[in-house]
Amino acid sequence: MTEKKTVGRPAKSLEEATEIRRQIIEAAKSLFAEEGFDNVSMRKIAVRAGCSARRPYLYFSGKQQIVRYVWEDFFVELFDLCEEAVSAEASPIGRLRAFAQCYGNYWFSHPERFELVYMVKDQVTDSDDVLYVDGSSAVGRYVIAEDLIASCMQSGEFREGDPQFASQLLFANIHGILSLLINVSEFKWAPFDDLLRSSIEMFIFSHTHQSQH
Repeated sequence: MTEKKTVGRPAKSLEEATEIRRQIIEAAKSLFAEEGFDNVSMRKIAVRAGCSARRPYLYFSGKQQIVRYVWEDFFVELFDLCEEAVSAEASPIGRLRAFAQCYGNYWFSHPERFELVYMVKDQVTDSDDVLYVDGSSAVGRYVIAEDLIASCMQSGEFREGDPQFASQLLFANIHGILSLLINVSEFKWAPFDDLLRSSIEMFIFSHTHQSQH
């Protein structure tokens, strides 16, 4: 009995498939930064990745799925940096201050990333798809701000309150500054460092017992 010969190319190993996926993600990442999400096609991504126009579709349903992997890379890098900054501080307020400064500085240093994450609307592409915020482990790391604020409350440095609400207020303050300076850059704003530092200090003061006097 003769052995049946397989037709076509041999299947990629797990390592090879992972490397191809990474090449496609990195190609998309550079193109999104250079041209913006709306101006990038799957064909452009394939050309940049050095593969056939069909190959990206073997690994991703489309560029909406690819951009979620790009977002994930950004958030992992961001929160790793923030956790490193926090670990260098001893006091609860010092740790919160370090986190907020690192968070704001990261996005201001990468305005193209900020626009890609916060100006591109996520949307499901089929019935089995889920939004990035519902399927990402990195997004869950935003809770670090809530935990840091809770620590400030537990230590008595902040008055009692809702840590989740306070963390959302902190992010709203920082994102407001980032959005204005990145998207309306032609206006003569005060230096980003000054605006960010003042916003953080105002937030901290508004949550201390001194603000009640």
